[in-house]
Amino acid sequence: MKSLFLSAGTVLLTVAAMFLSDCSGAPGATSTSANVSSSVHSSSIVSSSSASSSSISSASSPSSVHSVVIQYFNRNNYASVNISFDNGTNWTPGLGIEMIPMPAYPGWFTLTIRSWTNSLNMCFNDGTNWDNNGGSNYTTTLTNFWLSNGTYSASAPADFPAFLGVNGTSFSGGFKFIGVNIDPWRFITSSGEVYSQADILSWVQNAVAMCGASVIRMHINGGSFEPTIGNYNEAPFKQLDYLIAACRQCDIYCLIALRDYLSSPFPASAYDPYWYIGGGTNLDNILTNSTAIADYKNFISYVLNRSNTVTGTAYKNEKCIMGWELINEPNFIYGAIGGWITNIGNYVKSIDPNHLNSVGIAAAESQWWDAGAYNWTTLGNLDFIDLHYYAPEGLYNPVDASNVVNLEVRVSNGLALNKPVVIGEFGCVTTNSAKTMSNLYQTVVSVSYSSGASGCLVYAWGPPGPNGWGGTGSFDIYTNYPDLCS
Repeated sequence: MKSLFLSAGTVLLTVAAMFLSDCSGAPGATSTSANVSSSVHSSSIVSSSSASSSSISSASSPSSVHSVVIQYFNRNNYASVNISFDNGTNWTPGLGIEMIPMPAYPGWFTLTIRSWTNSLNMCFNDGTNWDNNGGSNYTTTLTNFWLSNGTYSASAPADFPAFLGVNGTSFSGGFKFIGVNIDPWRFITSSGEVYSQADILSWVQNAVAMCGASVIRMHINGGSFEPTIGNYNEAPFKQLDYLIAACRQCDIYCLIALRDYLSSPFPASAYDPYWYIGGGTNLDNILTNSTAIADYKNFISYVLNRSNTVTGTAYKNEKCIMGWELINEPNFIYGAIGGWITNIGNYVKSIDPNHLNSVGIAAAESQWWDAGAYNWTTLGNLDFIDLHYYAPEGLYNPVDASNVVNLEVRVSNGLALNKPVVIGEFGCVTTNSAKTMSNLYQTVVSVSYSSGASGCLVYAWGPPGPNGWGGTGSFDIYTNYPDLCS
């Protein structure tokens, strides 16, 4: 798990090391012609299933035929992986043999082969590009191994060691982070998939590489994921599967808000069906209407019990999920919000006691909280406080002392509840100058951490979308704003 242990006042948005580029060329140590043979042993493949191993083992003698279990990490993000190898009699012809994806280990591929030699030579490709260990091929005497970035291991890659927990005002292990929000509008689709698994993986990889992100946040949009009550749309759920799998592959956390209150709805396909229960349009139905609340609990149950179509792991058992936000930016002026959070929080914990719970608190609403309008100490099911901070238009200049004090007060009030505090959203519209945006980003992060916050998540991250997201007047940034992440 990537984590940052940072001193107060440190500017956190730093450029991480870039990912390795694709290897190219044919297998290296031997000539190309030696790798392409006119024949291959028909019995060279044993099976396509992987086998776990508690110790690294080697073949006893070069004359004995033995099985070799190969697990290879696809660091170059190939769409498919072929292995070309010399099993002691000849090299596999052409591109070699296609390996099998391992759903439980995103990014990994496996194949079990028969070999007649102690020393196995091999390389990998996607049909065009080759990973041949810099032209030297990969060579090993091991018979069951996991190969990642040139390193051999006896055991499967380490899973997240445990569900993230809290200890007073800190997350377990002192975990501190920076990260990004994925704009939920990107997952709105009425038919088919707007983005592929490779697309979403690239978003996460770029966030890690450019911003040092160790948490990705995304809130579910009701009209996309549940277009009519009880009808759960598989297309955006599959994209959420992809996002969670990508976070797991990149060894970072994913924080998911179970619903977006959405006080400024657009486009029409995003409208939440709960708004129309009882006739008319009422955004507060999810907070006040008993039918809507029961429907929401059914939706929550579906989400928590869903099995990821990529990894096969139920969401409630997925350790790379940091936690659940019961709702994003609800109407806190509604006086019974505390009882609603207790009700929904208890329900979530009854299904999934392992993950943390919170609520995304809009910037304007936190002013009511600052004024003491709500007794948050009674909300025992909130494990951490998620504050959203957007400086008022015209006040993006971070040297404005009132902005700094305002942010310091909000973080301090959260810590007074003896809970960790994160800035779950912050940002500004991209029509501001790059210098203004960069100053704001760096100031929000440094002031938040010097005040005792544990994490900051910029809103929002991703390339311009098919419906114009990321255009003029939006908050979306991506690789075309490299200075903001430096």
